[in-house]
Amino acid sequence: MLSRAAPRRVLRPRSVEEAAAVLADLPAAEVLGGGTVALPDWRRRGAPEFAVHLGAVVEPRRLGSRECGALVTLDELTRDARVPTALRQAAASVGGPAVRAMATVGGNVVAVRPGCVAVALLAVGAVGEGRDRGAPGESATFSLDDLFDSTDRLLLSTHWQSTTESAFAKLAVRSAGGPNVVSVAIGRTADTRAIAIGGPGTRPHRVAAAESDWGEGASAADVARAAAVGALVADDVTATARYRRAAVETLVRRLITTIEEGG
Repeated sequence: MLSRAAPRRVLRPRSVEEAAAVLADLPAAEVLGGGTVALPDWRRRGAPEFAVHLGAVVEPRRLGSRECGALVTLDELTRDARVPTALRQAAASVGGPAVRAMATVGGNVVAVRPGCVAVALLAVGAVGEGRDRGAPGESATFSLDDLFDSTDRLLLSTHWQSTTESAFAKLAVRSAGGPNVVSVAIGRTADTRAIAIGGPGTRPHRVAAAESDWGEGASAADVARAAAVGALVADDVTATARYRRAAVETLVRRLITTIEEGG
C-alpha cells in the first residue's frame, strides 16, 4: 500500500487557543510551519492524516531582543540586529536564500534532527513557551531538551533572559546546505558560560565540564579540549567521531578567542 505524500486534511487555526484545542483533539496531527523539514520527511515516510498549519496565527511571529517566535523565518532572524549574534549566524548558515525565506525557527528546534538554530538557542540559555497537548488551555514553559523531537508540545516562542555575548560556527560538507559535520555555539554573560554542540546522530547538548573550566578562567585551548572530550558525537558516512571531536576543539577555541578578544 502506497503512503500518502500529503495529509488528507490540513487544518488552519486562526488563534493559539484554536490551534491548541485542535492538537489536543487530534493527537496524531502534526504541526506545519514553513514546510522545509516536514514536506521532505512526509515524502520519505508518508504524511499524517491531519496536519495543523499555523500560518494564520499571529503570536508565533514576534521577534525582539529577548524573544523569537516559532514562525519567525530564518531569513528574518539573520537580519534582526536585536537578537544574539549566535542566532543570526546559525540562521545564516542554513541552506540558501530560498530555504531561509521559508524555514522557521520552530521547525529547526522540534525537527526529528534539530538544527543549527537549536544549538545557538541552547548557548544563549533559551527556553520554549507554548502549550502542552494534555493541557491545551494553559501556557507552559519548556526546556529545549524537552522540545527536541517532541510531539506532545506546541512551541510558540523561545525566550532568553539576559543579554549574551555569543557566537556560532559549523563545519559542513558545503558552506551552504548539509550535511553538517558538527556545529558549535557559545554564550557568555556576566555570570554564566555556555557551550552547545550539535551534529548528526545526536541531539544538541551542552558540555558542562568545559563550561565550568571557561567560567573558572581556563585558557581557550584548555576549554576547547574539555569540550571535545565531553561532546556527544557519532560516526557516520560524513565523518568519524574522532574527526568531529577534533572539529569541536578547533571551533570552540576559535569562538572563545573571538569573544574574549572583542571580535
